[in-house]
Amino acid sequence: MRKAMRKDLAQWSCPCNALFCASGIVPISHHATQTSEYMLQNKSILMHCTGSDATFGLVDLGNSCYTDRHIALNITTLEYKPVEVIMNAGYDTAADIWSLGCTIYELATGRYLFDPRHAQARPKALQARDCFPQEPEHLAQIVELLGPLPYSLLVRSRRLRAFLSPPNDLDQDGGLDMSSIEMWPFISSKVTMHHLDRCSLLERLQEHLPKQQAEPLAQLLGSMMEA
Repeated sequence: MRKAMRKDLAQWSCPCNALFCASGIVPISHHATQTSEYMLQNKSILMHCTGSDATFGLVDLGNSCYTDRHIALNITTLEYKPVEVIMNAGYDTAADIWSLGCTIYELATGRYLFDPRHAQARPKALQARDCFPQEPEHLAQIVELLGPLPYSLLVRSRRLRAFLSPPNDLDQDGGLDMSSIEMWPFISSKVTMHHLDRCSLLERLQEHLPKQQAEPLAQLLGSMMEA
């Protein structure tokens, strides 16, 4: 669904942040109640529309760009950074869907979905483990929640060795054997993606929300956070 949603974002990609408000979670009247005059004066707000169930505002578009004309490789705020951006594997408007999913989780729970700077950001259901350096830790937190990353993503990464340590094996042409890339351990570790404990989005949400609220939200976020 994350890849399908990208078509709805037209040519624009990568707002720094997206503001989302569902009824009963976080009122944003203090952000956007001063009519269109306020919106014209405050250029950080691109759009404000009200539907029957929610109010949306897109804000802080300092890093916005066209999908065919990227201005930077490293985009979005750390906690909302999609996995393809973290690994420099190429991005498009699907990056915005990931960031919005992280924002929705934060608004619903008051917590970051991923926070590589703090071990306590990991799901409570998981056993304690040693933290990796910041960037590999970010990747590890994503894997713990969403599962091992697909080969198609790993092989596109231009920074793979910043996260995973390749084995000493060479292929028949004398180059690095990429066929076992999914089993490479994290740097400075013997732990692979398949060795990490797992926690579902539903379990993570139920740490903060009752089941009847967590279940539909987990279904929504699961489709937005595909790797």
